Amino acid sequence: MRPLILPVVLSLLCIFGCRYKTSNGDPVSPSVRQNAAEIVNAFGMKFVRIEIDQNIHVESDPPFPTETYYVQKDRISSEHLNRFRAFVKNRNIEPKPNEDYLMSSPCEWRDYSNLAALMSEYDPDYDYRLPTRSEWVFACMSGYEQRCIKELKDEDKPNAYGIVGMLDHNVECVSQVGLLMGNWINSWPGIYTGHEKPTCACKCWTMCNPDADDGLNEMIYGRFVLVQKKSKNTE
Repeated sequence: MRPLILPVVLSLLCIFGCRYKTSNGDPVSPSVRQNAAEIVNAFGMKFVRIEIDQNIHVESDPPFPTETYYVQKDRISSEHLNRFRAFVKNRNIEPKPNEDYLMSSPCEWRDYSNLAALMSEYDPDYDYRLPTRSEWVFACMSGYEQRCIKELKDEDKPNAYGIVGMLDHNVECVSQVGLLMGNWINSWPGIYTGHEKPTCACKCWTMCNPDADDGLNEMIYGRFVLVQKKSKNTE
């Protein structure tokens, strides 16, 4: 019976020590979770692994990402924000000056950028950031499948990665200041001078005022890229 001892011990450790799950719902231990197909963080946000093959070189605009990354499967929701607030409250963390407004619902590009920084500060395991334009488009087009969806949908169905919400007439923040992806909206005079509308909806973009309401606030959403924190245990 001795060979059964180790599996039992490992199972008990995982039950009490793991709060990260694979796409099948199985717990992921800290030593392997950075390679899991899916990760669920402490705030209930689900991230899917987007594998990048360094041997594939294709000319594309924007270029393909160069590193494997984890992107959020759905947009940041009120449920995610409530769980984040509870996470901070349960640990008796006092918000720093100028951080209290971030606990409300974000509605501008700067809000999402600041929220990523705030979550990174409080989450002991992960950092967060907005996806680059390349990462957003690559995930939207189902990676190397490069699915070209030409029209926006009222109900955006999951793509090959199980990602939802990228093509439903709204827009999402990416890392470039003020850049929004997912719709071709003429929000500023002359914004598209010298540009032609992309044939694929995933490549449509617009610009916004990153710090103030310019008529797009009701349409602006965000999703994050998850980054493993560097520590003695992960280096």
